[in-house]
Amino acid sequence: MTTYGILVVDPAWDDQTSAPLDKATVQHNRAALGAGTHALIYVREPVEALVAEAILTGGISEIDSAPPDAHPAPTIPATNTERGLNVTSTPTNAPSAPEEQQSFGVNYRVPLEIKRHRLLTAPIPLSRIKVTLGAGFAVFDDEWIPLDEADYHTLVREWEV
Repeated sequence: MTTYGILVVDPAWDDQTSAPLDKATVQHNRAALGAGTHALIYVREPVEALVAEAILTGGISEIDSAPPDAHPAPTIPATNTERGLNVTSTPTNAPSAPEEQQSFGVNYRVPLEIKRHRLLTAPIPLSRIKVTLGAGFAVFDDEWIPLDEADYHTLVREWEV
């Protein structure tokens, strides 16, 4: 059975081969985000519009990545008495080995095949989406908004008007 929905991305999204996902989205929607899923790409503020159509070509990939504008902390030279000391350790909470300490979080991506390209498609603004799907439609912090097949195709027809 084919799954349909809206994939919500940041305005900086320009990678036409994949889209980022957060951990909460992956935990709640893993089953829906597989190969063959049809997705409308919605860009958050300040755009607030559907801008592209895609099909997921594979499953969710886990990647190590730095958050935006992240910089690793500078190394602090150890003295003879501080060498290897983890100041947060206690007798019941032993320090982690350095190779176990992650400097950045884990993120996720889904591979895409773009069917309607962002640069070649007129955006469908949030106001028109609400008219089409109903005033109750809203985009919050979700990165995946499930749709039924009829609603999906109704939105796609908006590009054909």
